[in-house]
Amino acid sequence: MADAHEIEQQERVRQGDVLTVELTDIAFHGASIGRHDGQVVFADYGIPGETAEILIEKVKRSMLLARVAEPVEPSADRVDPPCPYFGICGGCQWQHIAYARQLELKAHVVAEQLRRIGNFDDAPVSPMIGCDRPYGYRNNARFTTSPDGELGYISRPGSGRQFMRIDRCLIMDDTINAALAEMQGRARVKHQVVVRHGEHTGDLLIQQDLSELVPSLPSGREHYEEELLGTRFRVSASSFFQTNTIQAEALARLAIERMALTGNEVVVDAYAGVGTFAALVAPHCRQV
Repeated sequence: MADAHEIEQQERVRQGDVLTVELTDIAFHGASIGRHDGQVVFADYGIPGETAEILIEKVKRSMLLARVAEPVEPSADRVDPPCPYFGICGGCQWQHIAYARQLELKAHVVAEQLRRIGNFDDAPVSPMIGCDRPYGYRNNARFTTSPDGELGYISRPGSGRQFMRIDRCLIMDDTINAALAEMQGRARVKHQVVVRHGEHTGDLLIQQDLSELVPSLPSGREHYEEELLGTRFRVSASSFFQTNTIQAEALARLAIERMALTGNEVVVDAYAGVGTFAALVAPHCRQV
C-alpha cells in the first residue's frame, strides 16, 4: 500500500498534469532535472537552462517522471530533431540538442558522476571528442518483429510501449538500413531480428535465419568479422562489441597514446568484455 507521503504527493501532482518547471541540470540517463515544490523532476527532451511546460508521465515517492511538452523559454541550443520517430521511439534522447552542446553535457555528466560516486570534488574531465558522423554510425541493430513481418521498435514507456514500424533509422549505417528495407514486411518470425555490420570488412550478420523469407540477404550466420586499427575481430551475434566503430578506434588511439607504452609494461584491462581494447593494446606492451 502507498504510504502517507506518496498519497499526499499523488494528491498534489497526478499523471497527466502539466507543470511549468525550470530545468537546471542533466541526469546520467539523459533527462533534464528540475524541481516542483521541492520534488525532483526528471524531464525527457529538455535542456538545462530552459523553462518548460512538462507533462507528468509517472508519479513516484521520491521523484516525478515527465517529458517536455512545450519549451516556454527555449535554449539557444534547441534544434529540430531530424528523425520523425524521435520522442516516440526511446532509442535517442538528445536529438533536440545541438551536437556541440551534447558534448558539453556528456563531459558534465562524467564529472558529476565522479563527484557523486567517486568523491572527486574537482575531477579533471577533458572535453569530449565528437564524432565526425553523429548519424549513420551505428553498426548493430535489434529490430522487433510484428506478426505480419514488419520490423520496428517498441515505443518508449510514456508512449504506451506499442510496436512501431521503422522504415529507416537515422543512427544506423546505410548497410543496416538497406537490409531493413529488404526485410520490411517479410520477416515473419517471432520476437526480434539482429543485424550487425562490419564497417571496415563489409561483413553482414543477420539473425534469425530468414533464408526462406528473404533469400536475397545472407542470414543465419553465427558470427561476423570487423577490424579495428588493423586488428581483426570475430564477433558472434550475441556478443557485445562497440557500436560506433570510428569512435572505438579514436578511443583506442587516444588510450595508447596517453599510456606512452615502451613495450615492457603489464597492462590490466579491468573491464575487458570481449577483449577489444586488450587486443589493441597488446602489441604495445609486454602483457595484458
